[in-house]
Amino acid sequence: MIRSRLLSAFAVTTFSLGAVALTGCGDSAKDEPVNTGDSGSEAEVEDGPSPDDFIPEPFAACPEVNEGTLEFDVDGTMRRAEIWMSDEAHAKEGPLVFFWHGMGATPQDAMVFSQVLDDIKAEGGILVAPYSAPPPTSAGFQFPWYLTSGAGDLYDMDLADEIVACAKQKASIDTKRIHSTGFSA
Repeated sequence: MIRSRLLSAFAVTTFSLGAVALTGCGDSAKDEPVNTGDSGSEAEVEDGPSPDDFIPEPFAACPEVNEGTLEFDVDGTMRRAEIWMSDEAHAKEGPLVFFWHGMGATPQDAMVFSQVLDDIKAEGGILVAPYSAPPPTSAGFQFPWYLTSGAGDLYDMDLADEIVACAKQKASIDTKRIHSTGFSA
């Protein structure tokens, strides 16, 4: 079955963690129509697809989304991710921020950005730092993520899809504020 991929269906804006703290965690409830200045009236917002239209369905039953190490069933393969969030993430639609660790690093390296993490949590947001999967023995991977391996596999994008789907189902995320950062991201 071909599954729509959130990350390939539309461009996910990539921010440095500093930019996420400055721009990525704004209150989307404050979005207002833009005054074009042409006619003195506010521009009309065209109806179009919502970001929710691109949120995939989970592959399997979602774990309860709470702070700590979670396991996600990605098409029969168990994958882990570290989750940092406050209790507000279940009630307040906050941002979902992915942190992809670099080669030789771990998800815990996201903790060096503790002020940014505090800002994300204060917005009711969730910071997710997936663990890279051990590569298949026949692939001879050089990098920690499948997409950079040259093997053409999209396992990490499937993991991202699963995390987004489960965060939407088990917490409360603002689908207009899904961001990604990390190693060379």
